[in-house]
Amino acid sequence: MIKAILFLKSILLISLFSFSQNSFKAIYEGYVKTGSANIGSRNYHCNILTDTSFLSFPINNTREVEGQLIFGNKIKHHSMYYFSNTKTYYFGNNWRKNKYFMKGVPRLDHQAWFLDTTITHYYQGYKCANAFKIKPSGDTIFVVYTPDIKYPAGLNYYNGLPGLVLETFDSERNYYEKLILLQQNNFEIRLPSDELLKHSSK
Repeated sequence: MIKAILFLKSILLISLFSFSQNSFKAIYEGYVKTGSANIGSRNYHCNILTDTSFLSFPINNTREVEGQLIFGNKIKHHSMYYFSNTKTYYFGNNWRKNKYFMKGVPRLDHQAWFLDTTITHYYQGYKCANAFKIKPSGDTIFVVYTPDIKYPAGLNYYNGLPGLVLETFDSERNYYEKLILLQQNNFEIRLPSDELLKHSSK
């Protein structure tokens, strides 16, 4: 009996460790690109990915999220949460001291991706492949993704890809975005206090 209990405890510890180690922090840098020239300021975005949840929010620089393991409990403006166990999206607002988050439906692009599963290169040991889609406006979005890192939901126009996005290029806006930092750690996503939930929609 004691051996059985110890065995079950060891299995539980292994499963908890595996789950916590299967979370990632991905930081992206974006800018307008015309030919070989980069125009305008740089924008930065941070995505936290776990087996069952997803959080995306803008940041000012890569140092802003250094050393953090828990994300989401403080509302960031233009943040988006997703929890696959309830299939629920939340959006954060923190503008001019008007701080709240609410349930909602994300802006999703349902145009089909054209996937090329040919492995073109590796990023930190992860296989990389290409995809693209043509939107009704004629705009083409090109993507490099890795099928090695799965996640429960994507953000806006990149929803539905079979892996983590590493690079994107929007031909209409000449906007280029690339992954500049990928870390695996015990990252956790938490929602802010329920009292800040302003609106719920089905």
